[in-house]
Amino acid sequence: MKLLFIGILFSTTAFLAASKAKHTVQDEQSPIASFSTTGASDPNEQSLRLKRDKFYERFTFGLPALDLLDNGKPVNEGTIEITDCFAPGVRERLAIEAGTILVGATSDAKAFFSGNKKHVYTEFSFVIEQVIKDKATHPLNVNDRILIGRWGGRLRFPAGKVEQFTIKTLGMPKSGRRLVLFLERHEEEQFFYVITGYELGNGIISPLDNLDEHKLPFSAFRGSDELEFLKLIKEKVSQ
Repeated sequence: MKLLFIGILFSTTAFLAASKAKHTVQDEQSPIASFSTTGASDPNEQSLRLKRDKFYERFTFGLPALDLLDNGKPVNEGTIEITDCFAPGVRERLAIEAGTILVGATSDAKAFFSGNKKHVYTEFSFVIEQVIKDKATHPLNVNDRILIGRWGGRLRFPAGKVEQFTIKTLGMPKSGRRLVLFLERHEEEQFFYVITGYELGNGIISPLDNLDEHKLPFSAFRGSDELEFLKLIKEKVSQ
């Protein structure tokens, strides 16, 4: 039987400095954050945004502050793909260990630029279709709407150019898609961080992340039957 659910547990302590970046094709459908971000007018929203900024500011990558990239020189617009570098053993953790596993659909994507000018991240509204696993004190229910997020996204600099930032091999959910997501709940920030996931469509699954098939065989399940795949997840959770 194929080894199932080997993935990355994307905790904020998992990152070491990244080493390089490269350009790939940009996703023209994803939202764009503005470099000249103004704070939310509502005090509660402003407080939450500051907390989420701080969450992402714990991530350490080998890039300068993103504002230093806006030097006015022409560049080939695309994706700056940051080379990931994880602490030893992190990638051997089981995604099944995620505290929350849900099936649902994304909508209302928005991108944000952190206050320290180093991080761009994308958030989605997510409507729950199935609750496969939920360790929370206040349990989630079908039809609940939650907020999910992941590091990365598109950013428009003052000079006008748009760059997309992403971590190598890790995809970004798209708005209007059904997915099964492995999530890390953050109560104080009131959102769920995407550990990994699979897009569901036409009865088959497609991995959100493109990882080494020999060490982390996510790609081995590409094209697998959706119902059988979800059944396997539920069996693993019940064990």
